[in-house]
Amino acid sequence: MLSERTHGAAIKIALVERVSCNRGPHTGYETDSQNQGVGLTTTAKIAAAADGHLVIASGDAWRRTDGDIEGVLTDCHWKGVAIAFQCTRDLLPKIDIPSLLPKVDGTLDDEINFE
Repeated sequence: MLSERTHGAAIKIALVERVSCNRGPHTGYETDSQNQGVGLTTTAKIAAAADGHLVIASGDAWRRTDGDIEGVLTDCHWKGVAIAFQCTRDLLPKIDIPSLLPKVDGTLDDEINFE
């Protein structure tokens, strides 16, 4: 799924909905509490709806979510992630967060059946 094995590419793909390294086997928002792989994507959508953006830094790279702005941090390699959330605070109460969640298309089974 990664176009290249860089921190910048990893940040970019992490902003795609349903991408998560620890996603649970069930999909749905009201039936379980497993990881759905939509938290970062939805947070970016909330920031955008409030006239803002995220800045995500990981390893030696950073990315802004408002317009493919990214860069490499020279002489810096941090083993972790930092996320900054910038928005117009007064707009937050007006955002319909459920409408920003990705649609649930079908379900995933717990078990794999080859019959």
